Amino acid sequence: YTDAEIEKAGLTIQGNRGPYDRFRSRIVFPLEDQLGRVIGFGGRIFGKSDGENAGAKYINTPQTTLYDKSKYLFALGKAKASIHEKKNAVLVEGYFDCILSHQAGIKNTVAVSGTALTEAHLVSLARLSDALIFAFDVDKAGVEASRRAVGLAHAKDFTVHVVDIEGGKDPADIVTRDPGLWQKMVAGAQESIEFFLKKAAANHAAGDPIAKKKIGEEILPMVGRLSNEIERAHWVRRLAVILRVGEDAIWRELEKYKGSEKSHVESSEMPAVLPSLTRKARLEERILGMVLLDPKFLIL
Repeated sequence: YTDAEIEKAGLTIQGNRGPYDRFRSRIVFPLEDQLGRVIGFGGRIFGKSDGENAGAKYINTPQTTLYDKSKYLFALGKAKASIHEKKNAVLVEGYFDCILSHQAGIKNTVAVSGTALTEAHLVSLARLSDALIFAFDVDKAGVEASRRAVGLAHAKDFTVHVVDIEGGKDPADIVTRDPGLWQKMVAGAQESIEFFLKKAAANHAAGDPIAKKKIGEEILPMVGRLSNEIERAHWVRRLAVILRVGEDAIWRELEKYKGSEKSHVESSEMPAVLPSLTRKARLEERILGMVLLDPKFLIL
């Protein structure tokens, strides 16, 4: 292959002295599509590494014709049969978390690849199951990623559970020490809102108005994203009991979050697609855009 082709595939970077290996000094993970074809690579730092990416723990193939990290789920090709069989998918953050989960027998595990969970990821998973189990890291970033992912999944009408990882910072830690323990943790995953409600109640003893407000601020955005009114009513009642306030107050406060959450989803997470356009019309529009960018695409 030519240097230009190798660079276009995301394997090299142009430096002052010519192209150099993007994944030098790294453990390399092949990224396969659902048919087992390699479409990119992920690299974890290993030993000494020089250059601009030396400080990055993980790097991935950049956006290419084949690889789109906003749509790609690591190990989905290997996990899809188990997801269909068990009627749920376990989502983790890292390659090692995913590989070790498979080795521990949790073969319905997939990992996001260098990005947060997206609507495109959920579209792929929805073809196999409508139930998800999140097992993200327990550090602050992991908890926030879980919270955001739960809200996004609720908006798409998934049933969501969360693994309470105790005794380690991520699934790989647990599996390395005791694979059986990881199996029990996944089997004992808690309903997602109940999980965060317990965490919030533990962090803010609901004895004063400020604490009650903080608990509401943490939980109501997730309740607001639920598409089912019966589920929403259940959590309003549950929250009213914990906070020792009337349900009417919870419902009034929830109205604020329902509006803001819907707006947030529509503005930042849902691709802008005109509903009146057919698939054929959208393809024609894209081809026309390509021709405008470069006349050589007139061949299309």
